[in-house]
Amino acid sequence: MLNRLEAAQRPPSRGEESGGFDIHEAVNFLWRQWKLILGMAGATLLIAAVYLTRATPLYTATASLLLDPNKDRPLGQNSGLADMPLDQVAVESQMTIIRSNVLLRRVVERERLIADSE
Repeated sequence: MLNRLEAAQRPPSRGEESGGFDIHEAVNFLWRQWKLILGMAGATLLIAAVYLTRATPLYTATASLLLDPNKDRPLGQNSGLADMPLDQVAVESQMTIIRSNVLLRRVVERERLIADSE
């Protein structure tokens, strides 16, 4: 019985399993296996680079919607800009249309402004 108590109170030696994490063993493992670790990281980076160059790119698109309140009028009434209410939303919508790259590109192509010498 005395032998069992002495064995339980004695701290575990280096050869015995203590059940905890030993930083010294972890560093030794990394030091011994550095070639394997570096090789696996390099292979992973190579596979990722090949995938990124061969993958089909995915694109996202955005769209802007302009709701015109003057479209509700019957055909007989005048639908000019003179009787359009000048609220902030309508002015911003018209400015967005005017500044639109798509609209500007169409105007340049239709009017052949690139070939114009001026």
